[in-house]
Amino acid sequence: MSDLPRDRLCQIECARCGRAGAYRRETLATRFGDMALPDVLIALTACPRRGDFSRPCGAGYLDPLGAAG
Repeated sequence: MSDLPRDRLCQIECARCGRAGAYRRETLATRFGDMALPDVLIALTACPRRGDFSRPCGAGYLDPLGAAG
């Protein structure tokens, strides 16, 4: 998390269930420290489908590296 620009939003979306959210990277960096992005995603979504291998959670970052601003 610490390598990402802190003044941008981190957007998450799940095409399977329709959940979506946007988080300020500065807030995420404060909350999760130097945790890896995949681990932050798991912590933020807390999806019950995470362990369902037949229909797993589809949450993902829309722009993990901040290219779109």
